[in-house]
Amino acid sequence: MVLQVNHSSSAGPEKSNALPAFHAFTGCDNVSSFSGKGEKTAFEVWRCYPDATKGFLSIAEGNPEEAVRYIEKFVVLMYNR
Repeated sequence: MVLQVNHSSSAGPEKSNALPAFHAFTGCDNVSSFSGKGEKTAFEVWRCYPDATKGFLSIAEGNPEEAVRYIEKFVVLMYNR
């Protein structure tokens, strides 16, 4: 089940619905983040690699197997800037 999020016109519906999974994946106040990579860096990579949205939506929908190829590339891009 995908959590429907009210979205701004700049983010669009897909990215807005993927945002909770992005936040959970990249870390927040209660969860560790990637070593040396905060959400600002992760969000910049997301902007440069929009296909990551497909991965975050797959996570939100409970299909992690679908997400692997997109999220794997997303993580590589975060550390290989």
